Amino acid sequence: MVLFIYTFCFADYSSLAQYYFELKKYDIAEKLFLEKWEFSFKNGNNRMALYAAKEILRIYDITDKRTDEDRIIESLKIIEPKLKAVEEKIILTKLIKDYYLRKDNFKDFKGISMKLGELNEEQDKLSQKELSKTVDAIDSYIIKEIYKEKEDQKKQNVLLIFLIALLSAVFIGCIIILRMRKKKKEELIEKEKIIFETSKKILEKDLQLQKEKVKNLHLNLNLKTETQKAFLENIKKIKKTKNIEPEEIIKDLQFKINNLIQLDKKDNELINESSLENKLFTDKLSERFPILTQQELRLCVYFKLNLSGKEISLLEKFTVGSIRVYKAKIKAKIGLNKEEDLSEFLNTI
Repeated sequence: MVLFIYTFCFADYSSLAQYYFELKKYDIAEKLFLEKWEFSFKNGNNRMALYAAKEILRIYDITDKRTDEDRIIESLKIIEPKLKAVEEKIILTKLIKDYYLRKDNFKDFKGISMKLGELNEEQDKLSQKELSKTVDAIDSYIIKEIYKEKEDQKKQNVLLIFLIALLSAVFIGCIIILRMRKKKKEELIEKEKIIFETSKKILEKDLQLQKEKVKNLHLNLNLKTETQKAFLENIKKIKKTKNIEPEEIIKDLQFKINNLIQLDKKDNELINESSLENKLFTDKLSERFPILTQQELRLCVYFKLNLSGKEISLLEKFTVGSIRVYKAKIKAKIGLNKEEDLSEFLNTI
């Protein structure tokens, strides 16, 4: 633990020594590097001792003061067999080689140079081996990436095909649904058309029947009016004529009265035939326009048949003027203008 603390402290020494070296305060830097070198060498930290020795020798090259050079070189010779990294052995051998060169020790220089060459060859082999490993790793990585890229591309293609199939299915489904809806709509329109045509025909027949009924009603009303006029004329003749034959006059009056009774029966038959239709009509009209009174609803039946005020007055106990007033009130209540035809509107209900 103590050794670790000291090592950590000398690591800071190294940074401080480097700082003074850059400031060109070589004496302080040399002192700090020497302390680091001595500590590392004594405690067996060969790598730290090597790099501290290298920095000291570099300072010596600058200052040309080689105070502890011999002692440092001897320490390098001692730690050289203990170094494992070829790169560190090359650094150490270069330092010793430069020392022999400065000392003109050509004998040892030659030997150390040969050793340096061997170390460089060994380093080259290691570099080649590392390079080969690196290349193999890169090749393996590239192959894996290519394989991964192909797999990703396959997955993307599968996904794309799936999406295209899904979109196609959705598109086809939408087309089928739209066609089915269109077909149903056309069938519905056709059914509505048939219903409309059938309803139209029924309404036309009903309208024609109503017209026939109204025509017969008009005819009966006219006959009734003529009979009543003739009845009144006969009464006037009786008053004016002195020589009369009672039996003949009574027979004639009975005949005319019977005609009036028959006409009333026919009118009642026509009215009874239409009573159910009239009730349905007045119920619909009352539901749509609840503000209409019962009397107004009854008159609407006659207005629907397009009877005149005079014709209605013969059937109901109203004057022609009263019927006009009722008609105006009814148009106002159902929201019709004066120009709009009440009979046409009522026939749409």
